[in-house]
Amino acid sequence: MTVIDRGDKDVDVILRYASGSKKITLIEAYTPREAGSGVAFDTDDTGQKTVTINGNPGTLLFHKNGTARLTWTDKWVTYNLTGALAEEELVRIAGSLATDNRGQ
Repeated sequence: MTVIDRGDKDVDVILRYASGSKKITLIEAYTPREAGSGVAFDTDDTGQKTVTINGNPGTLLFHKNGTARLTWTDKWVTYNLTGALAEEELVRIAGSLATDNRGQ
């Protein structure tokens, strides 16, 4: 686990999990309400799908090499979950995460 503290509420957490050949990385980043974000990717090698995580819209990118990245924001936290897992498994893991009440 890596914790990046930039002061006040600005704390990012990076968690890396491994079990046999399965590896996933979860990044939790504090996101001020006025912040924006975007992602660029090669459409020849990457597919995109919109999913819902605990009532919040998310973007699932799945790559030809078998890896996927799921990104969504819940309250004040933006999550990035990556790994060589099936779409259903990434969405299930994402749905099991709870956010705190930061900023409320």
